[in-house]
Amino acid sequence: MKGIKLKSILAIVFVLFLTLSFTACGGNGGGDSGTSAYIIASTAGVNGSISPDGATTVNSGTDQTYTITPDASYDISDVLVDGVSVGAVTTYTFTNVTADHTIEARFGANIITATAGANGSISPSGDVEVSDGSDQTFTITPDASYYVADVLVDSVSVGAMTSYTFTNVTADHTIAASFGTGDRTITASAGANGTIDPSGVVTVNPGTDQTFTITPDVNYFVSDVLVDGPIGIRILPASSGVQDLTHLTEGQRLQFLAELDQFIGDQVFQVRGIIDFFKYRIPSGIQTSNILM
Repeated sequence: MKGIKLKSILAIVFVLFLTLSFTACGGNGGGDSGTSAYIIASTAGVNGSISPDGATTVNSGTDQTYTITPDASYDISDVLVDGVSVGAVTTYTFTNVTADHTIEARFGANIITATAGANGSISPSGDVEVSDGSDQTFTITPDASYYVADVLVDSVSVGAMTSYTFTNVTADHTIAASFGTGDRTITASAGANGTIDPSGVVTVNPGTDQTFTITPDVNYFVSDVLVDGPIGIRILPASSGVQDLTHLTEGQRLQFLAELDQFIGDQVFQVRGIIDFFKYRIPSGIQTSNILM
């Protein structure tokens, strides 16, 4: 009986020992009951800052806010939380923190992406950083024997120009230049009683000049020259018998009539009025300054 009682007492003591050990270890067989604080590591790239910066200890279950600030003339380009982008935000708050985290802020200027098609170039090219409020000019240059066909700014045509300036830049933009190939042609022709030189289809290298000489036959004069006509530009020689008087002042009309006096012999002069053509026969020796238009 004494042996049985002793074994029972030892068993009770052993159970009490295990119970006390389990309680001392937090009731889970060992280890801590839970982490009381966590670390959030914050970093900022060049041209800006993040606050607080570095490793910040955050109590479990609490919140932590970060403020991201770009330097003057720069922007926030992105914010990464635990390696995942959350956009170009100026503040970010970790709520109910129960684990370690990271936050990274990145900064940059406005970007203008400049590209050029084949047979030409744009300068500067690629991704060009532009500070807020600044201007940026791009120069478009075709290769030899080519020409600027079009320039697109933010995908909208601004025409075939050789330079373009973005003013007061506050956002990202794009500019793209395209180029045309081959020579251009000018078709020159002359009516009866005169010549044009050169004549026919004249090939002209893009970007160059081409001069044409118009010569009337004896006893004739140049009455009119059309460029890209008949609905294009009308060029009237200063000493011609054809003048557009629609927008002339009184003084300019008198000067025109004085020029008519220089001709000898009977001449027929056409005068373009506001509505119709009027023809005047000017006998030699008559002063035309008294003729009303």
